[in-house]
Amino acid sequence: MTDEFAERVRSEATLLLGDGHFLRSVHVVEGWGGIFWATLRLSGPRPSDYCDLVTRLKSAARSVFGELRHVVRIEWE
Repeated sequence: MTDEFAERVRSEATLLLGDGHFLRSVHVVEGWGGIFWATLRLSGPRPSDYCDLVTRLKSAARSVFGELRHVVRIEWE
């Protein structure tokens, strides 16, 4: 199930980023109590609208999980 979530989050993030060249990986694990931890790793120079971009990426990832408990992390390399 986590692979399916990771692919769906990757798809949403790629749509948001355009060509998705900043997106390096999406990793989803299910933790204790059924909470899902999603980590999106991006690279390249941080854009001037970095904070807005992080907010939009988290929102896109949250749309995948719906009512399921989850935490979305953005890591910029």
